[in-house]
Amino acid sequence: MKLLDYFERRFGNLAIPNLTLYFIGGQVLTFILMISSPAWEKLFYLQGSLVVKGEWWRMVTMLFTPLSLSPVWAAFTWYLYYLYGTGLEREWGPFRYNVYLVIIYLATLGASFLFPAVPLTNVYIYASVFLAFAYLYPDFTLLMFFFIPVKIKWLAALTWIGLAVNLILGSLSDRILIVLSIANFLLFFGADVWRYMLDRARYTAHKTGTHLDDIKAYMICVACGATEKDHKIFYYCHTCIPDRCYCEDHIRNHDHTSVH
Repeated sequence: MKLLDYFERRFGNLAIPNLTLYFIGGQVLTFILMISSPAWEKLFYLQGSLVVKGEWWRMVTMLFTPLSLSPVWAAFTWYLYYLYGTGLEREWGPFRYNVYLVIIYLATLGASFLFPAVPLTNVYIYASVFLAFAYLYPDFTLLMFFFIPVKIKWLAALTWIGLAVNLILGSLSDRILIVLSIANFLLFFGADVWRYMLDRARYTAHKTGTHLDDIKAYMICVACGATEKDHKIFYYCHTCIPDRCYCEDHIRNHDHTSVH
């Protein structure tokens, strides 16, 4: 993500901090309008055919459409989005978080013109944010319905399964949006996923005595020297230049390096 590093140095001051709170605040207002009159609900969904007829505000109001009109479920989704969004912004900083949202938003906007008759919501924007958070914090314990503890990685696994099923059985517009959500995720994490898969293959090859690499092929934390034999989870820090590998204990607690 060296290109993103460059843009962050040039335009990082343009990022909007605490963007999650603005989205939640807008959704609370939209929720109040929608439950006050059913007529409001039809004005907020994104539909390409209506946008080209002059209803341009749908390109903005789509972001503030609540996922549910049930007060309990709406409050729960806002609670979740607050956790995911603030977690990503804390990990990445405002600029990268803004870029992540802008990319999936533009992809959804483009899909609305590919399928102009289909009303679209922000559900796959939420999904993309959730998958990013779950990847960065796999062992985060979420209180489902505010009192049932569940590790986020198991919910992420169910989400991936659900996306796979919808990719096979869903409508063409749903398939396109799922692909775009996954593409956004891979744009930010694809290199890490590939490195992890490669290192796992090398690790397995070493254990079985095949010809790949020796112990140095494992993922090794540059802070403490831990390897996968220590049963830890590893990540690559893209803020460091070049990218460096850290274990779960040091990925958020190390001094960033630079070639400059």
